[in-house]
Parts: sequence; C-alpha cells; structure tokens
Amino acid sequence: MAPAVSSATRSVRDAAAPSLGHRAARWSSATWSQVRLSQRVFWQDVAFALIGALMPIAMGLAPAWSYRHQPAPAGGVPVSTYLLPGGMAAALLWIIYTTVNSAARRRETKVYKRLRATPLSDSSILVGETVSACLPAVLQSGVVLATGVLALGVPLPRHPALLVVGVLLAAACYGLLAMGLSGLLPSGEVATWIVTPFVFGLWYVSGAITPLDAFPGWLADVSHLLPATATADVVRAAFLGVGHTSPSLTQHFATGAATWAVLRPLLVLLAWSALGALLWKRFFRWDPRRSR
Repeated sequence: MAPAVSSATRSVRDAAAPSLGHRAARWSSATWSQVRLSQRVFWQDVAFALIGALMPIAMGLAPAWSYRHQPAPAGGVPVSTYLLPGGMAAALLWIIYTTVNSAARRRETKVYKRLRATPLSDSSILVGETVSACLPAVLQSGVVLATGVLALGVPLPRHPALLVVGVLLAAACYGLLAMGLSGLLPSGEVATWIVTPFVFGLWYVSGAITPLDAFPGWLADVSHLLPATATADVVRAAFLGVGHTSPSLTQHFATGAATWAVLRPLLVLLAWSALGALLWKRFFRWDPRRSR
C-alpha cells in the first residue's frame, strides 16, 4: 500500500507543478511586460527619447548621404554604397548610449529596486531592459537600410541571412556590454559624459564615416577587433559579398581568406558578447551607489 500512496502523491505533486513549457511561457510574458514598461518609462523623458530616436538615424545616414553624388572608382563600388552598411552599424551602436544612460538613471532613482519587489524575476527585468533597448536600434538600422535603398540607390543586400545574423548578434553584444558597463558608473549624469565620447570614438574608427583605407595601417588593423568595426564588416559582407564580386556566398568559402573575412567579425562580436556577460554578472548593480 505504501508504494501506491507514494506513487499517487508524486502524481498529484507533478500535476500541480507547472510544466517546463508553462514556466517558459510565464517567463516570456513577464519579460515582454518589462519590455513594454521600459518603453513607456523611456518615452516619458521626451528630450532623451528624441535624441535616442533621431540621432542613430542621422549618424547612420549622414556619411553615405554626403557622398551620394560621388562617382564610383574604377572597378569599385560607390562610396555611399560602401558607407551605408557602416551606417546601419552606427545605428546599432547607439544601443550602448541608450542602455548605459537608462540603466544608470533607473538604478539611481531606485526604479530597479522597486521592480525587484514585484513578482517579476531578476532575469525577466534584465532581459526585458536589454530587449527594450535593442528593438528600437534594430528598427532604426532598418530605416537606414530602407532610406539607402530608396533614396541613395544602394542595392539590396546580397546575403540577407548573414545581414540578419550580424544585426541581431551586434544588438545582443551591445546590450550585454551596456548593462555590464552601467554598473561601473555612479550616476546618470556621469554616465552621459563618459559614454558619449566612447560611442563616438567607436563610430569614428568603424569605417562608417570614411573608408578604413584612409586610416593609418595599424589603426585600421586594430579597429577590426572592436565591436563597431566588426559590425560594419559583417553588414558590409552581407551587402557587397566578400571581395565585393561574387553574388554567391558559398563561392567565397573556396578560400581560407574568404572564410576568415566572414567569420572574423562574427567571432569578434561573440568575444565582446562574452566580455559583456562577464561584466554584467560582476558589476551590474540594483541599488544606487551610496556616497561615503
């Protein structure tokens, strides 16, 4: 009789416990609720929200637009076509600015502390905050792409799948880095002053403003190890193809150099994503810093 009772007890307990799929659905619903809440809070600060909405598009389009009338060099692509992928990368780079500032302000005003008193899990809050910052940037990069194609005559990407992978990986990379870096900054005001030159420096060396050939050789080589340049590299490969010639991506893998040209920026973004995750785990703070 005892084994039967024990078996019945386990059956009742297992039936009462939520299934893995049910828990995943609840977590997804809670995370999406945090995304919506984060967006509402973001747009309440109209000045900050307008900068976050318009500045990435302006950064993404300005370089390519300024070269729209320059003819293509012999055997090459138009400068505006070369720069537009970097413009999409610049729009994604703004995730760092928005997320660092938002996280620092919300921590300082105890928004995060109040959120932890709700039924939301810590992971739902953090993932929701990151997704909330990444979604507008992905849409803004799409605006840059559409404007380039319709107004500048830039051709559609040759490899859309590679473009999607590069954009999503870059967005995740910047979100992780920003949440990790936000824990190192004491306040929203200080965060703005520190992160602004950091973002513009990455933008300058990414190849989004001018081709990397205009830089000293050592700077161009080092820049390929930075996340902004890696994003521009993978988006440009998706647009123009490796070597800017063959329309078939599979043909590029016939040589090791072509393979590396595609894999290197993806590996760089993965490495920076891992660093961002470590910074996030080590330095992210829920409570405001206390002055001593």
